Amino acid sequence: VRAGVLYLTSASKGDVYDLGESLKLLDKNLQKEWGPYPVTVFHDGLSESQMEGLRRLTRGHSVHPTFALIDLSMPPGGGAGGEVLRKYLGYGMGYRAMCRFFSGPIFDHPAVSGLEYYMRLDVDSFLLEPFPYDPFLYMRDEKKTYGYLTTGVESREFAIGLWPTVKQHLNSRGLPARLASYADPEGEWDYAFYYTNFEVSRVDFWRSEAYK
Repeated sequence: VRAGVLYLTSASKGDVYDLGESLKLLDKNLQKEWGPYPVTVFHDGLSESQMEGLRRLTRGHSVHPTFALIDLSMPPGGGAGGEVLRKYLGYGMGYRAMCRFFSGPIFDHPAVSGLEYYMRLDVDSFLLEPFPYDPFLYMRDEKKTYGYLTTGVESREFAIGLWPTVKQHLNSRGLPARLASYADPEGEWDYAFYYTNFEVSRVDFWRSEAYK
């Protein structure tokens, strides 16, 4: 199966430290038994010394990260009326750029082009126990599209206008604007969400015309 593990990190000291710990646990609890699978670390400004430090940390392991520099700047016309809040309820542009990157652009990146499945981990996602099976082979053999750990309920102030915008987009594409799950009694989104700091999924779903 063509699969890989994907990270996105900043150049902050804390994120780089956490990433190193996550990579060591990935090697111990996934790669040694079921891998090795390629590991790509997307970043928006790691220094050469930081990348070399992470390479040294994983030298001799089955994890050999490849680093891919990306641009997380705001796309042209990215804000309504050309105005963008630089910070909203404690979340700055970096966090929102990360969300945008994982929602679509990542699946057009050359590092992902040859993959059938991917596992996404945050830098502070730690695999604390060995996997009892290969998660990628399980997804393929069981014909699964998306795997996750848990769900939560979104705070309303972070999702103002989200569901109406989604419905408008679906209607404009001639797609059904209804939910098979996570809906309230009126059929509207109930603000449930997937935690994406660990996910395993088929890449072709995110490249499909229906999703785009």
